[in-house]
Amino acid sequence: VLLCLTKRQIQKKSFFSHSSLMEHNSAVFSSSEQVNHVLFLSWDASGPAYYVSLVAIFFLAFSSEFLRQVVRPWAARTLRTRAVRQHAQVDEELSATELLSGPAAAVGVPQRLSPAHTVDTALFGVQLCVSYFLMLIAMGFNIGFFVVIIMGAVAGFFCFSPLAASSASEPHH
Repeated sequence: VLLCLTKRQIQKKSFFSHSSLMEHNSAVFSSSEQVNHVLFLSWDASGPAYYVSLVAIFFLAFSSEFLRQVVRPWAARTLRTRAVRQHAQVDEELSATELLSGPAAAVGVPQRLSPAHTVDTALFGVQLCVSYFLMLIAMGFNIGFFVVIIMGAVAGFFCFSPLAASSASEPHH
C-alpha cells in the first residue's frame, strides 16, 4: 500500500484514513454478477457463459492434478524402463549398480540429458502453466471461480493420488 501512495498523500498524512485505504484495496471477492471475462477478453463469462466457465475451470484444476499425479510419473517411469531395456539388449553385461543408477548414467550420458528427464521437464512446464492460469483466475477474486478451482483440485487429488501411490508401489518389470 505504501508503495502506491503519492508524495502528496504522504504529506497530507491521509493515507491512514479509511477512505484512502479503501481506494487502494481492490482485493475483495465479487459475486458472479460482476464478472465479464476470465483471463482473456475473448473468454466471456457473463450470463449463461459464467456457468460454462465454472465447468471449464473445474476441469482445468482437475487436469492439473491429473498431470501432477498420473501423467508425469507414468511418463518418467515408462521412458526410464524403455531406456533400461534398450540398453540391456545392447550390452548384456550391465551390473546391478548401473541399472539402479539409470540407463543414461550407464552409458556415460548425464541424467539431465536423458529423454526421460527432458519429457518430464516439458510436462512440468505444462503443469506449471496450468497452475499459473488457475492462480490468475483465483486472483480475479470471484468467489465462484475460487471455489471451483479448489473443488477441481481436491476432486483430482481424490481421484488420482491412489493411482499414483499404487503405481509407484508396483514392481517394475
